[in-house]
Amino acid sequence: MYHGSRKRFSKLTRQKAHAVPEAPENEKLNMIYLTPDYSFALAMAARPMGFSGVDHERRIVHYNLDNFDPGKKVYVYVIDISKIPH
Repeated sequence: MYHGSRKRFSKLTRQKAHAVPEAPENEKLNMIYLTPDYSFALAMAARPMGFSGVDHERRIVHYNLDNFDPGKKVYVYVIDISKIPH
């Protein structure tokens, strides 16, 4: 599994997600968001501040390109889910 972030962490911990006010409540939980898709984790890490949308069915991420910085460092973490306590 993967986690994408703009921040470098020595240890991933649960945090409240930053989301637009109109986002569904299940997108604003206090957790670590993981995906099995490396490209999606990278897209989430690279997304600019401001509204961006995701079409999960068609696998398309929409960015506000006015705020996109292609030179900004981002981080994708590889998570071994077998080591996550239940």
